[in-house]
Amino acid sequence: MTSENKWRGLALIFGSAVAFSGMAIVIRLAQTVNPWHLAFTRFLTGALLVLILMRAGVFQVRFNNVPWLLARGGIGVIATALYFWTIYKIGIGVSSFLQYSYPIFATIFAVFILDQRMSRFRWMALAFAVVGLGLLLQPKLAQGAGTDFGIWEAAGLLGAVAAGFAVTAIGKLHRTDNTPSIFLVFSLSGVICMFPFVIYYPISSYGMLEWGYLGAVGLLGTAGQMLMTQGYRFLNVSSASTLGLLSPVLNAFVAMFFMHEALPPVSLLGGMVILVSCALALR
Repeated sequence: MTSENKWRGLALIFGSAVAFSGMAIVIRLAQTVNPWHLAFTRFLTGALLVLILMRAGVFQVRFNNVPWLLARGGIGVIATALYFWTIYKIGIGVSSFLQYSYPIFATIFAVFILDQRMSRFRWMALAFAVVGLGLLLQPKLAQGAGTDFGIWEAAGLLGAVAAGFAVTAIGKLHRTDNTPSIFLVFSLSGVICMFPFVIYYPISSYGMLEWGYLGAVGLLGTAGQMLMTQGYRFLNVSSASTLGLLSPVLNAFVAMFFMHEALPPVSLLGGMVILVSCALALR
């Protein structure tokens, strides 16, 4: 990993984290919008944007490694669906902690699938990141204290495993396919898988505000996913996935400064630990 690629990848992943943080804020505000409509809009916007830009000649889309493209698309959608389901079953705190543990699994997959060597700094970064995430989300985790590890907690952990495999697949696909191709298959997979939920929960009485939320989620989600996918071209899977934890840190600080939500000292400490882990991941 050259110095130029390292900083380019960092900029892309940071931009992705900002976009995903913005999307998370919009989702929190969109209390009157069905979450499955939000997820479907995110995938549909991404697919339409790539197809429009491809038609305009901005870039070309070629599917070379079809099995891995389909695996990345399908398993990535499974990770997204499990995250949505677990939020409503076990709460945002526990589900977020489980989902954002995906760098652990991404690192393990990268060692075996991509033959990536792990330095001690990257293992340290990964350990710091998990500890920091636990501290950052500790107040929300405490709300679910005393609950057993049941089927929905297992589903959340499975979602993290799926997310870890999905980002590892991105790293593998960058050897054969470009970013728009990878992203288009993922988006189309999401459209196909989420469409039954849109049929089951039809759009009925949305006003201008709700449509605005849907549009914002679609655009921010598309920007975040495209930037993240491109970032994996310049960084190894372990470093990029660890840097992805900047997103919950940004969420917490935006909530504190702009939405006037209290952020306990332990959460501030967790955010700082994650920032340290990101610095270690780039060594």
